[in-house]
Parts: sequence; structure tokens; C-alpha cells
Amino acid sequence: MNKDESKALKIAEAVENRIMNNGTPDELVQLSIHTEVDGVDVLADTLRETDGDFAAKLVVYVGLQYSGKADDPMTTSDTFPGQVKGHFEQDGTITIETVSFDTSSFYV
Repeated sequence: MNKDESKALKIAEAVENRIMNNGTPDELVQLSIHTEVDGVDVLADTLRETDGDFAAKLVVYVGLQYSGKADDPMTTSDTFPGQVKGHFEQDGTITIETVSFDTSSFYV
């Protein structure tokens, strides 16, 4: 694993932690009656870093649940592209400043 791949994994973990702590973002919640984030991959080859600030493209994996029988709801999964911006702190922690997801393909 190279340096960018290692950083990408740490950023993905920070994005997942942000979602766990702050809840699923609205643009994903709107896709179903229950949307669950199954994971995030940050694309290491898109990672750009300048003076500790970073930006990268990502992919979010979601489970989408729709109405159906109470004991057997219809579920499906999907992926959506996104972007993340943040900062590497001096102590090695990662601060996520913004994260966004493009769900336009869902509505096509």
C-alpha cells in the first residue's frame, strides 16, 4: 500500500465516522424510507494535498429500504460518487470540512 492509499483509507474512515456521529446526509436519506451507509471508498488517485489541506473524490455504498411487507421490506443497494475536503492536523488526526454526494443518477 502506498502513501496515498494509506491516507485515502484514513480519510474514508473519518467520513464514515462523521456520518455515524452526524447522521446520514439528507441527499442520501431522501432516496428511500431507510437509507443505510454501508461504506465509503476514497479514490486514492484523486487525492490532492496542499499544505495539509486535501480534496478527493469518493464512492459511497448505500442500502436502500422501501415499503413492502412489514416483516419483509424491499431492499436494494446502490453506489454514488462524492467529494470530500478536509485537513490533516499536526497530531495526525483528520478534520473533514465538507463531504457531498451526487445522487442525480438515482433520478434518471
